[in-house]
Amino acid sequence: QKVPKPLHRTRRPRAAESMAREPLTTQEELVEAVRKFNDIGTVCKEDGFFYLKLSQQWQDNADYLLESLTEIFRYDKKLKANQAKLRRHFETKESLSLRDEDFKFYTPLSGVGLHISLEANNDDLGKKVRFRVEDLIIQRANIGIPSHHNERFYHCQWLALGVSMENRVRRENRVLNDDEQEGKRNKGESGGGSDAATAAALAPLSKGRAHISLACYGTEITDEILKRGKKCISSGNSKIDKKKNNGRARK
Repeated sequence: QKVPKPLHRTRRPRAAESMAREPLTTQEELVEAVRKFNDIGTVCKEDGFFYLKLSQQWQDNADYLLESLTEIFRYDKKLKANQAKLRRHFETKESLSLRDEDFKFYTPLSGVGLHISLEANNDDLGKKVRFRVEDLIIQRANIGIPSHHNERFYHCQWLALGVSMENRVRRENRVLNDDEQEGKRNKGESGGGSDAATAAALAPLSKGRAHISLACYGTEITDEILKRGKKCISSGNSKIDKKKNNGRARK
């Protein structure tokens, strides 16, 4: 009798090893640590969305980075101020009371792991692009706006790594250096793709800086939170309750 495969992908052992380390305690330590990670990604596509998939080393350390961010921003005043704004939103708009323990850092909900969003085309798929981590980006999220990946999650702060991407690609599992790139251009060869395609693969999806989304800080509106709110889940009076009930009706 065949053993059924697990429904969910399991982590590699190295993830457990990374979690055994002490969390980082400063932003500078975090940036220096990730600069030692594999700095080459692969252009991929999922549901029409192009992105630079980061190596397994990045994915295995996602939880460790999350734990480090929790330690680094434990007493951050701006984060606490944004948390208070989100709490006031739910108290006034939804009649829900949130506690400190309801807030935490969690990995972005995109479903493709740590990545860099790109403007690309099908000709760029599979290309290898080198990038460099520059700094940590800290930005307040839109208060009261749910995640478009899951409407149960509400952010009040977003953290990412600002990156720059080098104008070189890998071909045949080897990075072409500047002399090789120049030699191929002189011969009329593409050097791993046309200039237009290479430029497209290196362009960030948004108008802002290219980045790796590391974490969002906020809350998930669980059934437990709804039940203890001023308006119980059974009342169906809050906007969140109505969204949930409408979803059940559609099913």
